[in-house]
Amino acid sequence: MNFLEATWYCDEDGNHSPYASHLYEQTETWRKAYWANFEQSLAIKTKEWEYEQEYRLTISGHFTDYKERDSRKLQYRFEDLKGLIFGIKTASLDKLRIMRIINEKCKSTGRTDFKFCQAYYSRATKQIEHQEIHSFDLGAK
Repeated sequence: MNFLEATWYCDEDGNHSPYASHLYEQTETWRKAYWANFEQSLAIKTKEWEYEQEYRLTISGHFTDYKERDSRKLQYRFEDLKGLIFGIKTASLDKLRIMRIINEKCKSTGRTDFKFCQAYYSRATKQIEHQEIHSFDLGAK
């Protein structure tokens, strides 16, 4: 008996719920639909961000243990990044730390076009928007 059967789809007497029949009768179909739904949910973007041409990567622990932070670090080409948009809830100290790291990277690579932006909720448009920020106005908003 699997975890779902033992904890969710069974009562204390071991009687299976009729809502669990798909687990027993169409296991492979159910499994495929479950993972398709899961993967689709990771790809949904709100209207405010649909203009972005971003890529998302999901890490699954089926074959590798990703518990350790270093096992989740990925490599990328710095020159491929145009900028960074800080989320609404990003702490000011974290922004400052990140901006310093990226500014040092820009200096070492001779880059002058990297942009920092801050996301914010616009009451006027009732949408999440962003605007370019500079280190001197860190914490504005």
